[in-house]
Amino acid sequence: MMVYFTPQEKRALVFLCCVVLAGSVAEAAGKHFRRSRPLPRIYYRVGKLDLNRAGKEELCSLPGIGEKLAERICVLRARRGGFGSIGELKEVEGIGEAKYGRLKDFFYLEGEER
Repeated sequence: MMVYFTPQEKRALVFLCCVVLAGSVAEAAGKHFRRSRPLPRIYYRVGKLDLNRAGKEELCSLPGIGEKLAERICVLRARRGGFGSIGELKEVEGIGEAKYGRLKDFFYLEGEER
């Protein structure tokens, strides 16, 4: 048995097929992009940051440093007139031994060897 469609019904069927196809493509693309790994953060230049000169924005570019922690680093640095050693980072609220261990290699102080 053959089923015949009017021109209007044919257009409606083509439209519905296009909608289903577009939805399938969008869903597949969404799944693909959700599974892909996030891009790695790009850190400030290739070298290290001068702990006594780095601004809040530069500090925030490092892993584990958000706006609040960057602000605390800048405030302590201003109070002291600068850091005397990188180890003084541990005195910033929110930087313990573990975080210090992850951050220390991102910094240098002017006059120290890089």
